[in-house]
Amino acid sequence: MKNFKFFVFIFALAAMINFKLKENTVSGVVIDQNQNPIFGVTILEKGTQNGTLTDFDGKFTLQMTDVKHLLEVNLVGYEKLFVKPIYGKKMTIVIRPTTDILEEIVVLGTLAGSK
Repeated sequence: MKNFKFFVFIFALAAMINFKLKENTVSGVVIDQNQNPIFGVTILEKGTQNGTLTDFDGKFTLQMTDVKHLLEVNLVGYEKLFVKPIYGKKMTIVIRPTTDILEEIVVLGTLAGSK
């Protein structure tokens, strides 16, 4: 009987820990305006160094350290977004290309060595 009670206790404890971990997990997909998944988008928990990247299908999963933090979504060539996380559901985040156009690019070159 003692073993049974111990087993039930361990099982309940494991279930609570698993529930707590799922409670702080954010997941979803990042797409562009044409509904195409975007690879390599940085998803950060704002104010921390906690983050992840989207995979080839644009999908991500992030374990948040604080449920009050926003998600910072960033990729070179696209507008940076700050998004409120939705827990327990798959998020769909749409990012748009930046409209900034560079007027001038400066390229510097050096010669490593010559004889």
